[in-house]
Amino acid sequence: TVFIKTEWFTRSGEASPVDRESEQHQPHRSRKARRVRGILIAAALTAGIFLVDSWPFAVYPTFAGVAEPRAWTLTFEAVMPDGRTMEVRPWRSTAMRSRFGNSRVAGFVSQVVWAQDSLQRRTKAEALLQIAAIDEPDLREAGCVRIFRDLVDVHPSRWMDGPVRRELVAIWKRTNG
Repeated sequence: TVFIKTEWFTRSGEASPVDRESEQHQPHRSRKARRVRGILIAAALTAGIFLVDSWPFAVYPTFAGVAEPRAWTLTFEAVMPDGRTMEVRPWRSTAMRSRFGNSRVAGFVSQVVWAQDSLQRRTKAEALLQIAAIDEPDLREAGCVRIFRDLVDVHPSRWMDGPVRRELVAIWKRTNG
């Protein structure tokens, strides 16, 4: 949706006394201003049509892509001292989302799941584990944490389903008491 104040572009509306006086003394400035306005409007419309995502001509939201039915995410599986296992998913962690915000947590997870090199993915996953452990007591108490890259169904009715595909990224073990 684009809203354009037509009198801004055409000046067909009632002009103020100052505007009328300005146009009488400098009619070329009024025409130039209309041309500049027209160029800006055309540029904004072109940016929208061709999905340009660059300052100063960008249109949001672009609606450029269709959401995929599945997405990669990260799961920490904490093995507790008594043998129980607890799963922590950063993107579902209320504590992490309230501390960092949804976008930032999504960015943390993306950095891990889309890392191309397995060593880089492991390093980033272990760093995120340390951040998550600040807010998640199960991760602090665990003797071992298995870190998985999971492919999950994104439909809300299937959020609680298990992963469609699971890849082990790393196993972190507590080295001191």
